[in-house]
Amino acid sequence: MRAPGGHPGWRNVREFFRLPLIGGSSATLLLGLATAHTPLGPDHLGLLLLVAVLFHIQAALGNDLVDLHIDRADPMRALSPLVRGIVAQGVARAVGAAALGGLFVGIMFASGDAVGRSAALGVAVAGVGAYNLWGKTGGLPLLTDLAQGVGWAGLAAYAAVVSGGVSWLTLLVGLELVGYTMLVTGVHGSLRDLAVDSAQGGLTTAMVLGARFQADDVTLPRRLHMYVDALHALLVGLCLATAVIGPSTRWDAVVLSLAGAALAVAAWAFARRALRTGIDEATRLRIGSANMLIAFASICALAGTGGRPLLSAAALGVFVLPLTVNPHIRAAFTAPLRMSRPPREDSRLGPAALDINPTSPDPLR
Repeated sequence: MRAPGGHPGWRNVREFFRLPLIGGSSATLLLGLATAHTPLGPDHLGLLLLVAVLFHIQAALGNDLVDLHIDRADPMRALSPLVRGIVAQGVARAVGAAALGGLFVGIMFASGDAVGRSAALGVAVAGVGAYNLWGKTGGLPLLTDLAQGVGWAGLAAYAAVVSGGVSWLTLLVGLELVGYTMLVTGVHGSLRDLAVDSAQGGLTTAMVLGARFQADDVTLPRRLHMYVDALHALLVGLCLATAVIGPSTRWDAVVLSLAGAALAVAAWAFARRALRTGIDEATRLRIGSANMLIAFASICALAGTGGRPLLSAAALGVFVLPLTVNPHIRAAFTAPLRMSRPPREDSRLGPAALDINPTSPDPLR
């Protein structure tokens, strides 16, 4: 099966390593650097880049191996070399194990407190690994979504430790990363994979909250809407709290905090629109992609209040650029977002809702 577009060998490499999603780990480390007590010297930037790549590889391959039986029934994963049998599972395990072992380089040769950087990177690996192992089969998807979010927060804390120490802003950004991960995994990812996960016996957050796929239709109950509202309220509230009682009283920090809150409110509005009926499929996909991007931009704005806004801007760029290979992400920038108010008589969505966010910002499905 030859993948359309591009050389098939390159396409296989891209799909095997989930390269469009590699910006997630790099951006998270940059957010950690932006919130650290002291700026990082250029001698450690290469090490952090290596950690970002290795973390992405071990997380992505670990997830793909655990979910292989589900992915084989998912048309959206049909081009995966593992699904197609082009790459043996043993090879993928060896590559993932090598990447995981390589992360010890980030502990042995990095600067900063040895215990702190070991603990932070350990939390990152354990949190994401817990989601990989039990996210769809453990029976507690809300808990594994939370564990994954804590893992990404741990990765940001690792960068802060290497750069001179964790600050209050690191903790605030970490909380936002937890909420953002729970939104992406528990809502976007769960709805996208709802039909396949249901058929294969998986249990995800959207399903626990009552989402059901029946007769080519998806039912989204009120409690799922409330969950989405709560996660966006967390993003807004943390930015507003930083503006009002944050450690920095500089005018630029206050402006960035308020900008982060405004972006989070905008993302909230996009999310509510995406969960309603009466929207054509192409528009729904653009709205879902816009929600993801704007919410992450809100986190970057909050991280910028630490006095290093260029690092936060770089995090946003590193996050977005690899994702632009996805047409729905590009459409979020290049096509007008028709957000006419749809009817509100029910909460049932057609098949388009399953692809509300076809490309998640983290490497996990």
